[in-house]
Amino acid sequence: YNLNFDQSEISYIALYLASIFETGVQEDLKVVIMIVCTFGLATSSILKSRMYQIFGDCFIVGPYSIEEAEKYLESHEVDLIISTNHMSVKSTNVIYINPLLKQNDIEMIRNTLFQESFMKMCSLFFNKNKVVEHDYHCLGEYISKNDVSISKGKISWEDAIRKAAAPLVAKGDIESKYVNTMIQAVNEFGTYMVITPKVAYVHAGKDDGVNKNCVSLLLLENEIPFGSFNTKPVIAIVVLGICDKEESQLLNIANILDIPENIELLKNSKNIESILSLHD
Repeated sequence: YNLNFDQSEISYIALYLASIFETGVQEDLKVVIMIVCTFGLATSSILKSRMYQIFGDCFIVGPYSIEEAEKYLESHEVDLIISTNHMSVKSTNVIYINPLLKQNDIEMIRNTLFQESFMKMCSLFFNKNKVVEHDYHCLGEYISKNDVSISKGKISWEDAIRKAAAPLVAKGDIESKYVNTMIQAVNEFGTYMVITPKVAYVHAGKDDGVNKNCVSLLLLENEIPFGSFNTKPVIAIVVLGICDKEESQLLNIANILDIPENIELLKNSKNIESILSLHD
């Protein structure tokens, strides 16, 4: 219709549509919380009661002992574990709290629940965007071999973004100021860019120094905390440079990396060809 919208208007429309979508799938967005507490029946009951009072829009299971929790997890999935004792869980986020649920514990849980709910909404959106029969897409359709790198050893999230973006800067697809703006956006707005588990999709605006549609990927040998606050663990950084606002095919990258099996393969792969062969 030959209509132009500035970035603020586009952001408002996106938030409005996200609100409509979230309302329609509200029940599916409820976070399942497991309480693990071994401080006795009375303490555990008080903890669960307070959790319901403060976070009543969640599903809460437990409280369980560590042994009971491990048995429950063999046949059930939970989004978050709130524990008063140290325990090791491979694929679920664990928050350790004081059994009396102090204020700093409440804030930490609230921030984590917001992020968990946000990722659930993104995952639901990507799944609803798929059709029953579709052509398979693989990462290699969107990312060239020369734009994939693997980082060894410890690295900060800022340097991870710089390293992920380096191939695109070298080719002139994006400018150095685009990289700085991406880092600034994470510092200012938090870790909303982690829209699928363990993967950050960093980007800036089309007027911030992007010269063509482009994508790069950095695979991290060691998981790192991403962001300066409300940090999330990530194993990969995807840099998105989009100057064509009509471009939608790049959403397929998130579809591919939203599949748990692909994330496991990504964790264990050291071969760029095998990474680029991951598909939806």
